[in-house]
Amino acid sequence: MVVLGILAAAVSARAEEPPVEGSGQATIVNGDQQKAHERALDEALRHAVEAAATQRAGTITAEANQRLASVVYPHVHEYVTVYRVVEEKVVANVLRLRVSAFVDAATLAQAIATPAGPKKALPRTRVILCLMERQTAAAPFARSKTGEPRLAAFAAAHGLDPVAPMDCPLDAALLPPLMKDLGASAALVGSIEASPRPALRGAYLPVVHAAAHVNFVDGAKTGGGEPIEGAADAFADDAHAATTTALSEALADLLLRLAPVMDARFPIGTSGGVRVRLAHVERWAEVRSLQKSLAAIPGVAQVTLRRFTSDGAALLVETAAPASELAGMLNSARELGIEAKAVTEHDIDVRMLPPPVSATPAPAVPEPPPSATLPANIE
Repeated sequence: MVVLGILAAAVSARAEEPPVEGSGQATIVNGDQQKAHERALDEALRHAVEAAATQRAGTITAEANQRLASVVYPHVHEYVTVYRVVEEKVVANVLRLRVSAFVDAATLAQAIATPAGPKKALPRTRVILCLMERQTAAAPFARSKTGEPRLAAFAAAHGLDPVAPMDCPLDAALLPPLMKDLGASAALVGSIEASPRPALRGAYLPVVHAAAHVNFVDGAKTGGGEPIEGAADAFADDAHAATTTALSEALADLLLRLAPVMDARFPIGTSGGVRVRLAHVERWAEVRSLQKSLAAIPGVAQVTLRRFTSDGAALLVETAAPASELAGMLNSARELGIEAKAVTEHDIDVRMLPPPVSATPAPAVPEPPPSATLPANIE
């Protein structure tokens, strides 16, 4: 009866919220269609959750957009109760799929509206950020509605307090006085734009190139700042989809290049914390399991996912404990199937252990069939 009641409640909850759709795509690398399917599915579910948030609220504020990028998207599977792949196809080595999903609207609304986990007790350094965007060369630049929240979430994951001024000061000469007025120690300002490329030969699909540029200005140094660039090409069935994908992947490329620059300027050791790197990640479940295990360790205030790619994942653990102590606790949890090694006072390298090989009993040797008995000759 209890099980039936839970199922009835789940069906009733889904009936109140209509299903939403989302699309995703991923390039098939080295013939690994399964991994491409997983990446495309994650993107499709993120788009479905975004559609559910827009459907429920009508409009999404900049703060809610930032919460989506930093809190919801890294754990998007936790906000989807049921999904169904309604279309999946491979075009020119790119796997595309579309899903219909039921989203846990109440949990999503709470995640967007309220901070997840305990508030940081550590002081946060303020950083000015602004990202302008244009999708065609003829269009004027405007604030990036998707890129700027991702940049803000990236800064927040580094323990910074992002501040977006009303006017975007792309001129580096205007930044020092603005930083002084806002009490900021650094600034991340730049732009991202898309431009068409010749259609893909043979497939006649539109191709779009996107270039992202951010100037990292350090208030502790003189000069015009350090330029960081990222770029990507994408193609799709229509120009809008190709543009959206190219802009997103160009920003991801930029953030990957920006990470070591930010680490050098704002070392985690000075703010109290440990960096955990997990190499050669096969599935999101492995990263999520490690994140939950770290969060359960006594003395850990918060665990933030900073990067998740096919090459690996990086997490920031806010704690006063040294890396060697955390590594010891992780190694004691044998059910995780990992090996953790403290390489510095503030860095841990983690690798997944191969599954244990169970001894397979030797196959039984069949007994030889009985020899045929010839009938006696009858004279």
